[in-house]
Amino acid sequence: MKFILLSLVAGTLASPVLAQDEMTFQANWLIQGENAYMVAGKEKGFFDDEGIDLTIQRGFGSGDTIKKVVTGTATVGTADSGTVMVAIEREGLPLKCIASEYTSSPQGIWVLKSSGITSLGDLEGKTFGLTAGNSMQVYFPVMAEAVGLDPDSVRFVNMEASALLPTLLAGQIDAMTGFATVIDLRNEEAQAQGEELQGMTMAENGLRIYGECQFTRTDVIEQTPDLLERYLRAMRRSLEWSRDNPEETARIISAQYPELGYERVLKNHLAYLDFVFNDLSEDIGVSHIDRNMLQQTFDIVANSQGLDTEVDVEKFYDDSMVPE
Repeated sequence: MKFILLSLVAGTLASPVLAQDEMTFQANWLIQGENAYMVAGKEKGFFDDEGIDLTIQRGFGSGDTIKKVVTGTATVGTADSGTVMVAIEREGLPLKCIASEYTSSPQGIWVLKSSGITSLGDLEGKTFGLTAGNSMQVYFPVMAEAVGLDPDSVRFVNMEASALLPTLLAGQIDAMTGFATVIDLRNEEAQAQGEELQGMTMAENGLRIYGECQFTRTDVIEQTPDLLERYLRAMRRSLEWSRDNPEETARIISAQYPELGYERVLKNHLAYLDFVFNDLSEDIGVSHIDRNMLQQTFDIVANSQGLDTEVDVEKFYDDSMVPE
């Protein structure tokens, strides 16, 4: 009897750990301040608490992230909402946005102050550097036409992201794409060479539209909605914790990615939070998608890309798994 009791106790203490669901998140670009909340959430065990073994991968632009999600290399990714909608409508890719990332696009255009370029109209005849598949190619024609600029008068040059700022500083291009959340950081590099960056955001030029969304394949939504609900619950918890603990969040991510630097990543993280927690998110809920704003985003994308404007935007998103 004594042996049996000991065996039962030992069996209780050595109960097997439940297997976790493996998930891969594909970022839109480098892992930096915008992703700090997710890195911190993983470190704090928020995804583990939901039974998720999360892998976080850097990205190489919206187009590349879409390919990785479509092929199953990643479960969920972050990409520009307009680019995702074009991929769904034009290419018939089985994707849907499941959560908003930025409530408005931080995308914009950077130039050197010394160039004398102060408005979009000044880009006529200029050379514009950007990464392949960058969403600016979708939005630029609308921005240009709004100020009377012929978009075909601007020459676009595709290059690696790491080459954009050095090429701009070398005077080999006149403008480049860039996010408002990181211009202060990149300006440090420009100032080290005696230059200064000036940004022209889409919002400042009349395009207040959705920025990045988190998206996945439709079969993942249909087959594993519980997994996505748990993932989005952990994501919300991570966002709110990182908002309330920005310094510790910056310490966590800078410890894992020391090249970012604590002060720089903190500044980047705080700038990102302004695009997540604001009037719109207070109105409809953090990470939820506003149908009217998505419609406005699609109308601009459809007009610039020659798509059918009568499409029901319900086909592009399903935010039912985002926690209330």
